[in-house]
Amino acid sequence: MTSNQKFLKGKRILITSYSYAMFGGAELNAVELAEQLIKFGAKVDFFSYDIEGPLAEFINKKFNTTVIVDSVNKLAEDDSEKELKNIRFNISDYDYIWVGGNTIPLSIIKQINTAKKLPKFIFVHMSPLIAFPLDAPLMPEFEKKIASRILSISEHTTNECIYRILGKNIPLGKWHNPVPEEFRFLEKRRGELRKIAVISSSYPTDEVMVIKTEIEKQGMEIDYIGKYNDNVKVVDASFYDKYDLIIGVGKNVKYSLVSGVPVYVYGRFNGPGYLNKKNYSLNEKMNFSGRGFDKKTSSQIINEIIKGYDKALEYHEKNREKFIQEFSIDIVAENLFKELENEKPKRVNFSDEYINWLVSMQLCLMKARKAAGSSRRKADRMDILKEKLNIFKTKIAQRDVQIAQLKTELDSHLNIKRSARLLVGNIKRKIKQG
Repeated sequence: MTSNQKFLKGKRILITSYSYAMFGGAELNAVELAEQLIKFGAKVDFFSYDIEGPLAEFINKKFNTTVIVDSVNKLAEDDSEKELKNIRFNISDYDYIWVGGNTIPLSIIKQINTAKKLPKFIFVHMSPLIAFPLDAPLMPEFEKKIASRILSISEHTTNECIYRILGKNIPLGKWHNPVPEEFRFLEKRRGELRKIAVISSSYPTDEVMVIKTEIEKQGMEIDYIGKYNDNVKVVDASFYDKYDLIIGVGKNVKYSLVSGVPVYVYGRFNGPGYLNKKNYSLNEKMNFSGRGFDKKTSSQIINEIIKGYDKALEYHEKNREKFIQEFSIDIVAENLFKELENEKPKRVNFSDEYINWLVSMQLCLMKARKAAGSSRRKADRMDILKEKLNIFKTKIAQRDVQIAQLKTELDSHLNIKRSARLLVGNIKRKIKQG
């Protein structure tokens, strides 16, 4: 159990992210961290280059704040305040700077050499994917010298991302995507599999999508949660408490480990199914992504879900306290920041040329994120227009059907009228002949 002591009272912390626009794993991790740091007494600010989306609106409302975003005069001839026109932070205002996605305000970088006392810099890396470099240490010399902690989301990320660039002589720490403390206060499951949620940020594979009919035949409910099914929900502790089983990967697994709600690990990278003593270690190494395991058929998934539930529940209940100690953010964050509170800030000095390079790199990152945000908004607008077009097409098709029905009805009336005329004519001719 963690203490209720507000040991960070009076501390100011800047949490940066390459984006606070859309709801995603790395972005939500920053939000959950902020919630916990505020409980510890700290004051938190958010900074990013990409904030046009629902997540920034959520943050502003939840924390009664405004996410800080930087921009510059694109025609600036030098990086002076007058020319560049970027936000001017005071580095001495902050005790900690939590760096996500290599994002650091320009004015903070330019004060590194002159600050009387540096904030403690914490760098977090949340993906091993080489094709997603924003989660890699893109400023290796800077990070190695200034970081009080370099945090890794998993052993796989440590080996394939952090060590690959920084080497091993670094102040490494674990940040295995911990979850809000509310999850650890959920009561034990009732022991009966009745309600299942499939949670995914992308399409959760055909073999998972097609199990719905058979699952419902067995008398169970199954909900598909996510944008892929036009059914986006806030996934919090109260949401998890409604279900007996979760099907998903990544952060959803951590929610299950802490809450005691069993999880069936399967997604676009495959997966082992239920967690157990034999497969847990590889799962954790791969950050519960499903990597390292074989593809399953839908019938195999259904059979495993139903027949293996009791053992899965037993495994979660038996190991829940261990999972809480490892993945509940109140415990993890307290351990980390209490260690940091007992350490001195780093003292560093970089050449003017290197500082100028860092500034230029941030400008590149800023412009890339703003371009990505613009592309995303255009894509969203395109989706809206496509949806409207589909609605119009549906209405036109419905009108075509109505027109065809009216034409048929009109033809029928005309045929009846012609038949009536012929009948009257025939009767008249017969009368005349008679």
